[in-house]
Amino acid sequence: MPLVWKTELGVARNIAFSAQLGRLITYHVISRSSGYPAYVEVLGRHASLKRLDLGCHESVQQAKRVCELHCAAGCNLSNAKKIAH
Repeated sequence: MPLVWKTELGVARNIAFSAQLGRLITYHVISRSSGYPAYVEVLGRHASLKRLDLGCHESVQQAKRVCELHCAAGCNLSNAKKIAH
C-alpha cells in the first residue's frame, strides 16, 4: 500500500509533507535551502520518540520515493535514535 502524503501547515518558509503508517509511524519530507531531508519517526512506549534519518535529497519527489522504498522494504527502524521532545 503506497504512502498517502499530506502537506503540513504552519511551517514557516519551508514546505513539509508527512505520511502516516499505522498509528505510530510517520514519514516526513521537508524543503530546506540545502535540499530535501527525509526521515521516519516512531512513537514508542511512554510517548518516547525515535527518528531514523533517510538522507537529504535533490527533490521532494526523490525524498518521498526514498520514504516509500523504506516502507515497502519493511520499515526497518532498528537504527532509529531516541530524540528529545
